[in-house]
Amino acid sequence: MKHNHADKITTRMLAKSRRYSIGILLITLIAVGLFTVQPATGQRKSSQGYGKEMEVPAGVDFLKTVAGTQFRFMEEFTVPADFFDKGSRPFAGVVRLKGSPIGTFGDRKTGSADTVIERTKPASFSSGFGRAAVPIKVAALSLESVRPISVRVGKEWQQWNVKFGLSPNRTSEGTLTIMRRSENGGTFNSEFVVYGLITFTRASDGAERSLDIGKMDLGAKSIAKITLRTSGAPWQSSSRSGGSLNTGFQAGVTTLGRAVTFGENSRLANHQVILVAF
Repeated sequence: MKHNHADKITTRMLAKSRRYSIGILLITLIAVGLFTVQPATGQRKSSQGYGKEMEVPAGVDFLKTVAGTQFRFMEEFTVPADFFDKGSRPFAGVVRLKGSPIGTFGDRKTGSADTVIERTKPASFSSGFGRAAVPIKVAALSLESVRPISVRVGKEWQQWNVKFGLSPNRTSEGTLTIMRRSENGGTFNSEFVVYGLITFTRASDGAERSLDIGKMDLGAKSIAKITLRTSGAPWQSSSRSGGSLNTGFQAGVTTLGRAVTFGENSRLANHQVILVAF
């Protein structure tokens, strides 16, 4: 009898122990479930937030030219004989360039900007990742040689300063392709032709000569040599760097809000630029 009574007590204790263990297990599973399911819900919200529509408005980008910019006078873009003066030799060579600030654009002060690119139409993104191509044109360009070029005229050498602007006879234009890779930005490619108006000024007396590329009869292969391209440069819809920048499209701005240098390059030209904050 004593053994039976002891067995009953042991059985009750084991049953209580099992119920207690099951209770602990259920509480643990519920807690794990709460902490597991909750982040998944947050991730869905984040994904839905990124799926919002986005529009990059038409606007302008103010850029500053930096070191590494140059133009190569060569092939059909060699300056011809007798251009500078009677008896002057043809000029071929690389001219290093720097920016010359334009000061204002329309009624707006532009700080150190020497180049203005205009996006003439908006770019729309329905949701998530995407790409959109919009037309662009070079609205302003003001570059000058780092040092004068030397031109042989007869038995003498003459020094000429060089300035690059835009041809009034042909529009410099192309396409900007914007890739949206995050909620507020991504990368972009661009391709545009620059028809320059090149002004040479003689250092000794200020005499000027002009070469208008927009007036030249150029075939497709020649135009390709002055078509500048950018690939994979960053952009953001806003910037932490401050300044009166276009809030819809910040060319060359990283996800950290920093403006970085990017290149616009062709066979004959290299143009290194950075977005201006002013």
